[in-house]
Amino acid sequence: MFHRRAGNNRVAVLPSVPTAGNNPPVLFSIAGLNNPYGVFVDPTSGVIWVSNTNGNQVLQFASGVAVIENAKPSATLSAFGPVSVTTDPFGNPLIAEAGANRVGFYYPAIDYTTSAGGVPGQLSGNAANFFGRFAPGMLASIFSFPSAPFGAATASFTASPIATTLGDVQVSVGGTTAPLLYASPGQINFQVPDATPVGGLDEIQVARVSTGQVLASWLFQIDAESPGLFTVNGSGSGQVAALNQDDSLNNGANPAKAGSIVTLYATGQGPISGMPAAGQVAQGLFATTETPQVFINAGFVPPGDVRWSGLAPGFTGLWQINVKVPADAPPGDVVVFIIYGGVNSILDFNGIRRTTTIRTSP
Repeated sequence: MFHRRAGNNRVAVLPSVPTAGNNPPVLFSIAGLNNPYGVFVDPTSGVIWVSNTNGNQVLQFASGVAVIENAKPSATLSAFGPVSVTTDPFGNPLIAEAGANRVGFYYPAIDYTTSAGGVPGQLSGNAANFFGRFAPGMLASIFSFPSAPFGAATASFTASPIATTLGDVQVSVGGTTAPLLYASPGQINFQVPDATPVGGLDEIQVARVSTGQVLASWLFQIDAESPGLFTVNGSGSGQVAALNQDDSLNNGANPAKAGSIVTLYATGQGPISGMPAAGQVAQGLFATTETPQVFINAGFVPPGDVRWSGLAPGFTGLWQINVKVPADAPPGDVVVFIIYGGVNSILDFNGIRRTTTIRTSP
């Protein structure tokens, strides 16, 4: 039997109730607490949860003999005056927080770090440049921590409109399910629902459809725009995914001639009037609300040389920009990036910088 003793700042472990008798001895104590108000033992795993009330913490301890051998917490959650704790059917803690007048539901986190998926400089966010910003209609990627995979299956979408369930998982943004292009234990690619509110934090949640289990969750910034150029190697840096004026793939073997038109592919332009619902392909022309600034080689091209900016026909969530290469562009790899809504496609607010290029010739 576990008994919280707030005045003694400990949780006492006593003999089982049927055999304890009067004034049972304390077999073991979890000490060093600060006015603990609640203790809960998960009936399935035996894991011990303690609401360390005045410490504004909920502490997790190993089960059984393990906690006797090592009474240090295996996990610590910050909470506002927690007075009691329990778990859902999947072992996730539910905490009554008196300091916030709420019950908090705590789930494993989506990888929110600047090394998401174990790749330095990569964040959950834009699927093109992997910057940690989201925007309505954008193609996005999120990554899991190794300890909290997104299920067990790997699958890719096969038809349009793109479904919101893939590999027995769903992703919701602010409570709205998102179309899924790819799902695996470590990464999910999806389209942010087009009606997602902008200008603040919103919850992105991954759930297992068959059981209702929340696999991971986190609060992410949702902005009106989050521009990113797709690159050939899929890293967000290097040669961008671009077509030359003759529809050949821009690369070292097929450079764009100075003065010709190149087509750049991006995502993160944000809401567009009349844009198709999330998961639908763009049919017809849907121009962006403003003309992006496009930098090529040594400066921004004149606005009139940006011939088109809008949704790529026949695709979902893809942004197409047709732009004229400056006549004085030198041969070789030249820098290209865009600024849209004041947001730079190669500079993240964390200070992370990308280098994106196209290949040109005289």
